[in-house]
Amino acid sequence: MNQEGENDPRTIVHTEPSKTEKKKGDDHRTPVIKSRETPPNPPNTNDKQTRGERYFYLGTQAALVIITAIGIRIAIESLNTLNNSVNAANRQATAANTQAAAASTAAQAAVNANIESDIQFRLSERPWVGLASLRNVGPVVLNRNQTGHVEIRVTLENGGRSPAIGVISFYDLIFARSPDDAVKVTNRLFCDRDTLTVFTSRLEGIMMFPNIPDSSYQRVTTNGPPIGKSTGGNYMILLVACIGYHNQLGELFHAEPIWLYEGKDKARSFDIRRAKKIVGRFQTVLYHPIASFK
Repeated sequence: MNQEGENDPRTIVHTEPSKTEKKKGDDHRTPVIKSRETPPNPPNTNDKQTRGERYFYLGTQAALVIITAIGIRIAIESLNTLNNSVNAANRQATAANTQAAAASTAAQAAVNANIESDIQFRLSERPWVGLASLRNVGPVVLNRNQTGHVEIRVTLENGGRSPAIGVISFYDLIFARSPDDAVKVTNRLFCDRDTLTVFTSRLEGIMMFPNIPDSSYQRVTTNGPPIGKSTGGNYMILLVACIGYHNQLGELFHAEPIWLYEGKDKARSFDIRRAKKIVGRFQTVLYHPIASFK
């Protein structure tokens, strides 16, 4: 038998010829192939080792899964903690901004309060010079050229708490259609900052102490033609005053009172082309508040 037969599970068995075959003269034996039973494999001693390695691998993978899950959980918790920290920091920043805004508002309120306090102090301690009284001594005398004059007695008084320095007063007799026209001309002629500054800075006026009146007589004349065009030549007769002075700090103040002349018959406009003397008195119609030039 060859080498291949050794490894062949099949076995060739020579059997004796049958009687019939012997009669026929057959001298050969018919080989019969029988299957040889394969013996069972011997037990593998590596099965236990392989099973242990498989269990170890599965255990390792399970451990890795568990560790990964724990890591993810820790990461999520860390992110949540970080998010909470950021939110807390934002809330603190918002609270800090709110406190800063409140502090700034309080500081500004304190500054405004100091400014207001300073203003109130200046107002309470400043001089207040005004016309305590005004009356005309005689009638308004009119000329043919539509000019005129009147004699008045004025009394100034300082109603404040500090002396008024360089007190000056100007008076003007104006023929106009309305008191508003008189105000415009007055401001343009002599009741402006520059004019008052020149006179008060030269100390050409007087010093007035609180609650001590000063009276004087003035002859007031018109300084120009009637203001505006009036139908029939009827105009109002207005006496305009401008008072200027400053305090010890050099702040300049002024006042602009206006009086309207009223005749005995309560008339408030007159034909200045025909009248010669108009008997009546001045009534206050507009008194600008005493204010300071800024």
